[in-house]
Amino acid sequence: VGHLRALLELYPDDIPASLQLGGIYLSGGRTNPDFFRQAPEIADKILARDPKHVGALILSGNASAGLQDFRTSVDFFERALSVDPQNLAAFISLGTSQALQKNYREAEQAFLKAREVNPKDKAVLSSLANYYRAIKENAKAEAVYRDAFAQYPTDKLIYIQVVDFFNGTGR
Repeated sequence: VGHLRALLELYPDDIPASLQLGGIYLSGGRTNPDFFRQAPEIADKILARDPKHVGALILSGNASAGLQDFRTSVDFFERALSVDPQNLAAFISLGTSQALQKNYREAEQAFLKAREVNPKDKAVLSSLANYYRAIKENAKAEAVYRDAFAQYPTDKLIYIQVVDFFNGTGR
């Protein structure tokens, strides 16, 4: 954080560094909610120069979700998708925010749209399977986990999720 702040003092318009700092704040927000409040400040600076910057829109959406303002987060993710309708991170984050609001139909649509955009993406498959698992749609979760495992049989993250799923279902 210190190095990125110093860099941004010298180069305040460095968008990749700004987004990286915002991402660090999002990660830190899990233990300190004040960090969730700093991330949108970074995104706002970028959006003031470029109101359609997808990375800044997603950063704002994730910060809003971290602050449990899910309606605002959905708005940011939808804005990002209106600019980049193929953005997997925006679809996954949108699906997550919708699920947290118990808007399950909309959540599933977001995750399925992400899968339609890239049916082999590991994050998409993992998110969709975990979503189905969370809403107790075990048959659908199993199908997606099996697909993910077939595509990534040596991936430790996928392997652990599949094993945990089968263990959790007593199989």
